[in-house]
Amino acid sequence: MLGAGSTPDDLRYRFPSADIREPIAKDMANEDKILQHYINKCRLEHWYQTADSWAKERLQKEAEAKIEHGEQRKKVVAQLENENEDLKHKGPVTAPVYDEPAHASALTNGEGS
Repeated sequence: MLGAGSTPDDLRYRFPSADIREPIAKDMANEDKILQHYINKCRLEHWYQTADSWAKERLQKEAEAKIEHGEQRKKVVAQLENENEDLKHKGPVTAPVYDEPAHASALTNGEGS
């Protein structure tokens, strides 16, 4: 920001000693001159506005994607809850019972290798 800390009075609360404050203010004033040069020559304001606009657009797209993801998640949760309710109404699920294979009894009786 141009002009911030460019005078000794701007810095008197941070640096009580004038011996420290004055050289810092002088350096800040020099940096202001350099920055002003780049603002004018390199169209820094244009590039700042372009970057700012791009960042805002990007944030908007990310926010929209999160909202869409959240809506999709709500749909999946609702679908799972409906399926869970359907299963509750159908009663318990029982596993089919299979006959024991012939070779299984031989293994449990110690007859096989």
